[in-house]
Amino acid sequence: MDIYLGRQPILDTRQRTVAYELLYRSSLQNAFSQIDGETATSTVLHNLFCALGIEQVCGKKKAFINFPDKILLDGLPALEPRQIVVEILETVTVTPDIVEACKKLAQRGFVLALDDFVFDGSFDELLGLATIVKVDWRAVQGQDMKRLLDSISRHNLALLAEKIETEEEFQRAKELGFVLFQGYFFAKPIVITGKALQPAMVSLLKLMVELNRPEMDMRVIARLIQNDPALCFKFLKIINSAAFGLRTTVSSVEQAIAFIGEKEVRRWLSIFLSSRLSADRPSELMVSACLRAKTCENLVKVLNRNELASTVFFMGILSFMDAMLGKPLNEILEELPVVDEIKESLLQGKGELRPFMNVVLALEQHDETTIAAMAQQLQVPVSTLSQCYLDAMAWVNSYVVASMEQ
Repeated sequence: MDIYLGRQPILDTRQRTVAYELLYRSSLQNAFSQIDGETATSTVLHNLFCALGIEQVCGKKKAFINFPDKILLDGLPALEPRQIVVEILETVTVTPDIVEACKKLAQRGFVLALDDFVFDGSFDELLGLATIVKVDWRAVQGQDMKRLLDSISRHNLALLAEKIETEEEFQRAKELGFVLFQGYFFAKPIVITGKALQPAMVSLLKLMVELNRPEMDMRVIARLIQNDPALCFKFLKIINSAAFGLRTTVSSVEQAIAFIGEKEVRRWLSIFLSSRLSADRPSELMVSACLRAKTCENLVKVLNRNELASTVFFMGILSFMDAMLGKPLNEILEELPVVDEIKESLLQGKGELRPFMNVVLALEQHDETTIAAMAQQLQVPVSTLSQCYLDAMAWVNSYVVASMEQ
């Protein structure tokens, strides 16, 4: 599935790019389609963190993202405050609950920006919490601009002029005290595209049921994620991203859930669902990935190396990601930090985990010579290796294929 994300630079008085505003796009047509704000923001978050990667899109610069009422009230996911500027849309109704939600965001360290600001008194309580005020240069001129600037002069706010289209407007905005600028004079938004794997619809429906339970069964959630290679990839990618700031690499779904807890599991999985993902990849790829992953897991258990079970399962899924995503495996592993042992096995063909992958590849290709050599290396009968593969096939047919056919 193709994914799209609009990006427009935000510049300082010396015309240096200091941040980007990220915009919802549904195609290469560089325009906002009619869609509700909650879905648009959920899709931007999903595409930014789970598909493209914020580091690839913004580098070390901040990302300005629009947030409507509902997401503000529900609470933002566990994003890294240094990466995100929370744009409070002009359509937000300022209620005591909204003010309280914004206070909590400010306490977490988020920079708040008031979007398309027009002073009418309703945003008074947010002016003391905000750091940036964005003003639509085309909508506010003359005496209206003077009144607006006078009304906020007592607050220590950075002024951002939107929709600057000429050198004259840029210079005039600087004279009025604006320090940040955005508009066609500098650059039109560009559309960034990428390929995203979509979780199977069956998994989405089952997850939707589980997420709506008052008390989630984390074991069920973990199993549903593990049984869908695409969702497993997305989930572990976001947990390992800079958004969570974890100091250790998370290499299994169970470990990820333990790290972030039920609240954040609900939020991020809800984002995946809200972005209206669809199952559009060949089903056989998912079956093959799960078969390879389960065979690897069976092998380590036979060898009494249970501590490697989750790692080799993940390795098996990752080994098919180049076919699923249509991009080189080394690029995928750069986006998703994994333990060095997996990288060594998949990219360099060596390391502690590589023998398990070699066995699986030989079993898939019916390479009897290699199967015999690997059986001797691992000191197990050939029949044991074959049984690991057959057991994995039974598991895939019982759980993966059966769920796809429901």
